[in-house]
Amino acid sequence: MTACFHCALEVPPGCDCRVVILGQSQPMCCPGCQAVAQTIVDAGLEDYYQLRDAKAVTQQGVLPKSQEFLELFNDEELQQDYLVTDTSVSKDTKQTVLLVEGITCAACVWLIERDLRRLAGIASAQVNLSTSRLQVSWDPTQIQLSEILTKLQRLGYRASPYQARAQEAAQRQAIKSTLQRLAVAGLGMLQVMMYAAVLYVGYFQHIESTFVGLFRLGSLVVATPIVFYSGWPFLHGAWRALRLKGLTMDVPISLAILVAYSASVLATVKGHGEVYFDSVTMLIFFLTLGRYLEMVARGRTFKALQFSGQQGPRFALALRDGEVIQIPVKKLVPGDRIRIKPGEQIPVDGRIVAGEGACNEALLTGEQYPVAKRVGDLVMGGAQNIDNSLTIEVSKKCADSMMSTIASLLDRAQADRPPLVSMTQKLAGYFVLAVLLFASLTAIGWSVIAPEKALSVTLSALVITCPCALSLATPVALTVATNALARLGFLITRSRVCEGLTTITHVVFDKTGTLTQGAFSLERVVTTCEKADVLAMASALEAHSVHPIAHAFKQESSAQDLEASSVSMELRGGISGEINGERYYLGNSEFVRAHCLDAVLAPNQGDGLWLALATKTRCLAWFCLRDSLRPGASAVVSALKAQGLRVSLLTGDNSSLVQEVATRVGIEVVVQGATPTQKMQVIKGYQAQGDKVAMIGDGINDAPVLSAADVSIAMGGSADLALISADAILFDSELSLLPTVLTYCRRVKRTIKQNFIWALVYNGLALPLAMSGVVTPYFAALGMSMSSLLVVMNALRLKKTSGVSDGDIILSHTN
Repeated sequence: MTACFHCALEVPPGCDCRVVILGQSQPMCCPGCQAVAQTIVDAGLEDYYQLRDAKAVTQQGVLPKSQEFLELFNDEELQQDYLVTDTSVSKDTKQTVLLVEGITCAACVWLIERDLRRLAGIASAQVNLSTSRLQVSWDPTQIQLSEILTKLQRLGYRASPYQARAQEAAQRQAIKSTLQRLAVAGLGMLQVMMYAAVLYVGYFQHIESTFVGLFRLGSLVVATPIVFYSGWPFLHGAWRALRLKGLTMDVPISLAILVAYSASVLATVKGHGEVYFDSVTMLIFFLTLGRYLEMVARGRTFKALQFSGQQGPRFALALRDGEVIQIPVKKLVPGDRIRIKPGEQIPVDGRIVAGEGACNEALLTGEQYPVAKRVGDLVMGGAQNIDNSLTIEVSKKCADSMMSTIASLLDRAQADRPPLVSMTQKLAGYFVLAVLLFASLTAIGWSVIAPEKALSVTLSALVITCPCALSLATPVALTVATNALARLGFLITRSRVCEGLTTITHVVFDKTGTLTQGAFSLERVVTTCEKADVLAMASALEAHSVHPIAHAFKQESSAQDLEASSVSMELRGGISGEINGERYYLGNSEFVRAHCLDAVLAPNQGDGLWLALATKTRCLAWFCLRDSLRPGASAVVSALKAQGLRVSLLTGDNSSLVQEVATRVGIEVVVQGATPTQKMQVIKGYQAQGDKVAMIGDGINDAPVLSAADVSIAMGGSADLALISADAILFDSELSLLPTVLTYCRRVKRTIKQNFIWALVYNGLALPLAMSGVVTPYFAALGMSMSSLLVVMNALRLKKTSGVSDGDIILSHTN
């Protein structure tokens, strides 16, 4: 394997990117690394490659502290690889995701967010404790990315623009480093315990003072590297927090370590007094063991991030001038043609222009079985080509692909923090203060009762009640749940969804595209003109619309080349435009009647959605359209009712189809013919009655009402505005997932409650035991570590979403 000289990743076959560094031509894995390395060389910073810590750079992706190097990230071209597109933020604001190393607890999150938000130009800063990612938005006219990175370094945290491979490498290195510290602590602890055993036996057998001093000195020699190497992460974290006038869990731990170690050193030098080298080494060993196991467990959470953690191929085979060449995926533009071999992952969205086969879209839609694809079919980036070579015409750039969009939405959901998490993280800091206060009271009390036990008991009180479990109770569970639901096909874009869905009492459905397929078909045409002519006119008008009705006419369009201009649309009404100098109107009877002087009477020929085509002087044709019911819609409504939820239908459609659909799915409360404003009023009316409303919608007129609901869910085929406004997306428009999602969210809430109860019960019992002198320091360390690990492992159970039945749903609701 040839490694990239800049990032140490494997150089793909056929890549000939190289840069002359320090007089030697060095291999690069991609044009991006080549550009960065060349920029470093051109800036006269080649010494960076000599001075850098090879392990830190290649395995952790850690940025050097050189201000000149950090300023390279202000380059507009380089930032295109790291910036996140999010329409919810101002166009003048930039946003990116940074991987931050050194985050150990909720108080670290609070410190980072507090100090960054104080900087002028920072619009928002949110840290995800489970993934160690910082999502930050800033105004480039007031502050630069390099200044943000510099600020983080001064706080004691090393940050770099997030890349999935970099995070995975950083996690591997962090786990490896912790394992090394654990090994040193473990071996040293065993040696110190041997010395302690000799001293303990010698106490009863009156060992000579010379040997006592010798064994104590040996314990000091062995314990010192354990304290300052294995215990360094705790000491460094505490110093960082105190320097920033904050409190983290590292503060009481470090205080316990340093006090016990200092007292033991003093006793060894003086030749009398108690030593606690055995307690110190066991304390560090168990704390490091707990942190190692927690890191491994949280690493499993990272691997579960199928969308945001998955990174597609970096190179693609492009067809250029009759030749097949390998180019970076980021360089692909709409119109390019690429070849996908069997077994390869499709890098970007596109349309098949040659070849037939099957694609596995489980990563995107949750569909386990391969989907047949042929010429003309759309394929999504992230899907895997199962068999046969495919030639695809690129329709979107890599940054705009479905895969990137989903990853961005997941990142936004994980960065977005519900009130419960924010409250917990703030409480963690106060909890540490309370721990220090109780430890002080313990020290004072035992100094009076039994001075010889005061130090040992105080150490136990300092360690055993650290709020690790409390701070991990909610964020780990929500992170696991977000990604488990994404695998299921339910994409959360706002983290309040899990909590919100457990409180809803009223579910409101839109009709078109939600309870129905949203795929209208033209059933019949009633006209006195040529059928082909009126179809061509209707198709020319609907070519400017994204409403589901428009697709029925696009499929029926004739070969006539007609174009409409000056097109305008009226919600709930129709569409109008000029064709060959004359204005035409297409819509429901009320809309057309308002513009046409002729009598506009719909044919009385059965049910269906009737639309009229007219000029200002006469009605030309009537079109009858039908929309099929979505499979499983009636079963979903029945399941929701079985949970005790109210179910309503709210739609802008005013045709007879509305009541027909409501009857077939079993909905009694129907509001039809509502404008967007009226829809919002209906939702607010339900809320005024005390209902918690979940709105499931699809369509260009659903965005306002989606934003008004307590929880909003958009179907996977919705218009872009509705997707952005929604709190969650049924990605594959699989309505039947909704009852399962509701049950799962209740399970998430139960898990969070379990974690909270455990954290509170543990601390409530542990503190009195420690203050009473029942618990020794090393058992305190073991208890604190196992408490945190138990919370993480309990949350990881949420990775499983299977095994949910309708019976479970009803049972869950009644409980």
